[in-house]
Amino acid sequence: QTYGGVFRVLPWLALGGGYFESSLFTDSVSFELTGRPRLPRTGEGHEYSLRFNFLDDRVNATVTRFQTTSENNSLGLSAGAQTELNALLPANNRLLGTGDYRDQETAGWEIEAQTNLTRQWTVRATYSMNRVQFGRFFPLVRPYLAAAQATAKTQGLDPEDATAITQQLIDNTEGAVRAVRRETANITTRYSFIEDRFKGFAIGTSARYAMGRPRAALLSGGVVVLPATRTSSYILVNPFASYRRKFFGHNVTAQLNVNNVLGLNSDQGNSYTWPRKTEPRQYVTTVTVEW
Repeated sequence: QTYGGVFRVLPWLALGGGYFESSLFTDSVSFELTGRPRLPRTGEGHEYSLRFNFLDDRVNATVTRFQTTSENNSLGLSAGAQTELNALLPANNRLLGTGDYRDQETAGWEIEAQTNLTRQWTVRATYSMNRVQFGRFFPLVRPYLAAAQATAKTQGLDPEDATAITQQLIDNTEGAVRAVRRETANITTRYSFIEDRFKGFAIGTSARYAMGRPRAALLSGGVVVLPATRTSSYILVNPFASYRRKFFGHNVTAQLNVNNVLGLNSDQGNSYTWPRKTEPRQYVTTVTVEW
């Protein structure tokens, strides 16, 4: 479900807002720790925006604040915790799997500006910043943990010691929570020649900035071999040129794009063992005929 609206306050200013919900059922083919099919991933969010336009719509800008929550994301219980709890639970109330859930919350800002100060020259720029954080860890296992501790107490055992593996897993997962900040920005500009001998030519470029990603530490046998770090931030520059002309009553456009013209070679993988290089320099040619 999606609801939204825009209210024009002044000729140059409008207010916008929206609310949306979604569901994704592809995860329900597997099972959670109760033995039931996994719940679908659901989400909801809202956004508010200020929209500006100046100089007879030749300059437009939008500032948006958004917040979303993604629910029922997959989170697995360890086999050790499952064994520990099942040893204390009655046969008709034991864990049948290790699948549990967590939520993901995202909040941030988006800014977009577009200008057409002249007929030939256009510029579009965007910026996005958000923070992602996980929450609501292991909602299914907590009642089982309470039941296992109650059983341990009736057996004369220390409930904390009897469920130490499970509690440590929950504490470690919650203790590792931290907000991950992400930033991206993009600018695209194009100049079109509309007269004289260069009529039909257009040149331009786009540049994209992305903040580096967090990279987890690499462990071997419980020993940190490589420390946690961040990948490097990077900027990709992609120029282009095109020529448009009418042949036999049809508009024909030929265009050349050069992606990553500077040949940037940056590893953006989230893990040391799974490197992900930026795409190498590419030359892309296209010809479009309008019928």
